[in-house]
Amino acid sequence: AREGELRQLRKQTTELEEQNAILSKHIESMKHAIEKLEIEAVQQRSTNMALQGHLDNLRTTLTDNFNSVPLPGTSELPTLDTIDNYMAKLHNLILDSPQDHQALISMVRDVIGRLNIDQDKM
Repeated sequence: AREGELRQLRKQTTELEEQNAILSKHIESMKHAIEKLEIEAVQQRSTNMALQGHLDNLRTTLTDNFNSVPLPGTSELPTLDTIDNYMAKLHNLILDSPQDHQALISMVRDVIGRLNIDQDKM
């Protein structure tokens, strides 16, 4: 009876050791995945910071260059805080009735043309 019990205990021990080995491999795999995700997160943060810098520069450039182009009907001029909304309104005005805003379209083309020239100089 003792030998049967001893065999059973050895069998259980072997099974538990196999499970431990599988779990150890799984833990190592998870650690590797976590390290990889942490590296990707750092890279994403860096990319996001660079993109935010570009967006901030674009907002500044657009604000500086469109500061002499008031929106028809409101005379609204862009600021750094309102440039996104200003550009959306400008876009909608031009798309909704281009025939009524030919002078505005001409001013926008002039400003955008200068932006492209200024970018080429950089």
